Amino acid sequence: MLDLFEILGLHNPIPPGEIRAHGHFGPWNCNDPGQTPVEGHYVFQNAAFAVFAGIAGTLSSQDRFQSILGHMESQGSIDIPDFMVTRSQHPVHLAAKFHAFMDGTNGDVQLERVTAAVLKTHVLANGRIAGQPGQHGKTAAIDLSVQDGRMQDVLRLFVREPKPAFSGISSFRAHVIIPPGDRPFVEKVRLIGDFGIASGPFAKASRQKDIATLSDKARGRKPDEQLEDEDPARVISNVAGHVELRDATATFVNSSFTISGVCAQMHGTYNLKSEAIDLHGRLKTDAELLQNEQRFQIRAAKALRRFLQKEACRGGRPCPSYWHL
Repeated sequence: MLDLFEILGLHNPIPPGEIRAHGHFGPWNCNDPGQTPVEGHYVFQNAAFAVFAGIAGTLSSQDRFQSILGHMESQGSIDIPDFMVTRSQHPVHLAAKFHAFMDGTNGDVQLERVTAAVLKTHVLANGRIAGQPGQHGKTAAIDLSVQDGRMQDVLRLFVREPKPAFSGISSFRAHVIIPPGDRPFVEKVRLIGDFGIASGPFAKASRQKDIATLSDKARGRKPDEQLEDEDPARVISNVAGHVELRDATATFVNSSFTISGVCAQMHGTYNLKSEAIDLHGRLKTDAELLQNEQRFQIRAAKALRRFLQKEACRGGRPCPSYWHL
């Protein structure tokens, strides 16, 4: 048996960082190296994520592993205090615990269970990080789920503004594929998922006021006719839909949301790079408008369109000209 006592200064190439490990390895199985016994503990520090296009941060990890080289059972933790998607420049604290199986002969990893925390949102995940035939590097295929998370925690990773435009309690399930390569993260990541947001306010008072005004008009009410049990900060609710992300463009299908007095059903796209929005759909209102109903529908749709345009054009970005509501 070969003892590995405090191996210091072992450098990991990608992501670059320093590994310190100790444990036991052997005896070597000449006929089948993958059956060689192994057990130990390692600490991985100062791993720089900047080597990957589109993300940044410094990772620290520790892990205990055992069994055989070709199927090592692993339990450990990861901590990245400054993880960020570089386009947004908003570092967040990302921490995770994992249970996995690793193949020491080729570096493939089977993630049995990962529990991660992004700010105050908790994510459950499982999947595989492995090589593909004829492909250089490894592809990550991960299933994610969030129950009663915070939408603002997720949005903070991707938006440039100091504060996400919308907040609320969110749940979603998604299958994510991250292939190898030098393309920026938002261009190469692929996602298929379903999401729901119970309710929540917009960060800017002016945006919230626009939605409240639209809600009042949809119900045929004057702005000062607020009910005693109505919370003006939670006008928008029941946001739900199916989304597919590919080549930095999110395509929404069967998406809907509710404003008091208004129900919108939409489909369309959102480009993560240009932030251009192209949404189509139908708008239904509660107000009994009789002969003026069609005219009001048009006014309500225009009001919602103006609101979405303000969101898309904030920060001096060019405004999209393709709205279909």
